[in-house]
Amino acid sequence: MTPELVWDLGAELGEGPVWDADRSCLWFVDIKGKKLHRFDPVPGALSSADAPGEIGWALPADNGRLLCGLQSGLHWFDPDTRAFTFWRVVEPSLPGNRLNDACTDAQGRVWFGSMDNGESAETGHFYRLDAGQIDRDWPDGKRTQEGHDGQFMARHHLKVVETAAKYRIAVNPHEPIKDTGLRRTYPNWVSREGARGQRSEEHTSALP
Repeated sequence: MTPELVWDLGAELGEGPVWDADRSCLWFVDIKGKKLHRFDPVPGALSSADAPGEIGWALPADNGRLLCGLQSGLHWFDPDTRAFTFWRVVEPSLPGNRLNDACTDAQGRVWFGSMDNGESAETGHFYRLDAGQIDRDWPDGKRTQEGHDGQFMARHHLKVVETAAKYRIAVNPHEPIKDTGLRRTYPNWVSREGARGQRSEEHTSALP
């Protein structure tokens, strides 16, 4: 077999080739070039889409779209409209990280990692996405489940309300965390979904 050059695109950092069996095409990314590329062997079509940030990977999903890992978090990509839609943040407290490399297993779960974008700090983590739930796995086998009320989400809520305050936007969060008096500091945090306590306890809380 003799290799044949089919696309001399000059990627800055090309990675993550994955075969899409439903569309009979190959997807891969240019991380630093912020591009998602597609190669259709028949009829030899080539196409690219501009990503809204550094894109580490893209995986075909059962809903007809591609799940993509970017520096800003998880996004959906629609091959028909060629549009990216933000889904969820992964590491709100680590803005210097980016998502890098991913795969799926036989159960349909997505395993992906993160890394320091400057490639110097040891801030990377390993994650598992299963039915919308993200778990963080560690090399020693320990697992941290990032629920609604852990430090992961507490930092995320704080970042959201601080950013909203800069733009004079009021916030009434779904899936809230415990009310710790921050509404006195951020009056734009007007309310929250849970009547009392944290979100996971709201079903056992009684209204006065």
